[in-house]
Amino acid sequence: MEIILEVFFENVLENLDRGCLMARYKRKQMVDYFTTVILGCASGENCSEQEACKRAIECVLKFHDDAKKNNKNVCLLGKYHNFLYVATKLCFDWNLDDTDTVVKLLNTVYECEKTFEKIFEGAILGTKVTQLISGWKSDYSSRKENIQAMEYFLRHATKAKLVFSNHGRSRRFVDVCMESYGCSTPARVTVTAGHYDVLNLLLKYGATVTVSQTNHNYTKFCLFQPVINKLNYCACNDLPYPVETIRCLESLLKVHPHIPEPNIFVLDDNEKMPEICVNLVIDNVLPTNPFSLQYLCRCAVWNHLRESYDLPFGIDKLDVPPSIQQYLHIDFDTKKCSSS
Repeated sequence: MEIILEVFFENVLENLDRGCLMARYKRKQMVDYFTTVILGCASGENCSEQEACKRAIECVLKFHDDAKKNNKNVCLLGKYHNFLYVATKLCFDWNLDDTDTVVKLLNTVYECEKTFEKIFEGAILGTKVTQLISGWKSDYSSRKENIQAMEYFLRHATKAKLVFSNHGRSRRFVDVCMESYGCSTPARVTVTAGHYDVLNLLLKYGATVTVSQTNHNYTKFCLFQPVINKLNYCACNDLPYPVETIRCLESLLKVHPHIPEPNIFVLDDNEKMPEICVNLVIDNVLPTNPFSLQYLCRCAVWNHLRESYDLPFGIDKLDVPPSIQQYLHIDFDTKKCSSS
């Protein structure tokens, strides 16, 4: 396989235009070609398809690294870099279970882009909107496939406990900012878009809900702000609350029972908002009773697991009854348990 792909990179790809892989259908053609090579290698060299896929990914990484070294360790971008996304699609298509190889691929992508927005944006915003915003059309054919691909890479990054230096902070894979979306985290973009299903998935893998209020980027990284903004606008204008926004708030309250003080939220014109939480309690959006001790303990355990990088895999390793393990998972309906 290595000889075949080396010849391909030297004699075929080198003769193609620099921007040949910007179009999704061109990348798909490359994925189809590599798929044929993987199948042929697995059959002809008597190795597993997983092993063949791993070797193909390693060849792509070598091609990228060699091109970078020959350019004084500066990525040439264009086809030299975009081939990494052919590799990410191959990893997903073949469900490559070699975490070390997937991690090498993610690290290589980050070294050049400082973001993973091309992996996240299709799941959050769909397959069409992304091209208008970032100029990149997702390699995955549907929103469902985009979500599955996002979870695939979240799973491997979480297993490896990947951490990246991003905007002056150490961030895990799930919290790396999306450069084309105001440098917001994937979870923040998701909440703004109102997709509670994707939000649950990001929370499942330890997405940060809020940071310390002493941080100057507090409102920028607080997931409650876009939710509260929308609900407050509806309350002030006698409009019905959007269902998807309510669902996002319910998801956030599953893991973070304390809504930040209203005076930290600001309108677009920098005016302080009125008493947001009071409005929401009156309208039965928030519970009127104090949170139960059981619920608060759940949030405390969840936060401890998140800080120790043990979400979600550490839940089932806890020495507690299966019913409690089930209660700790993000998809458990805590709404009935959130108030006494």
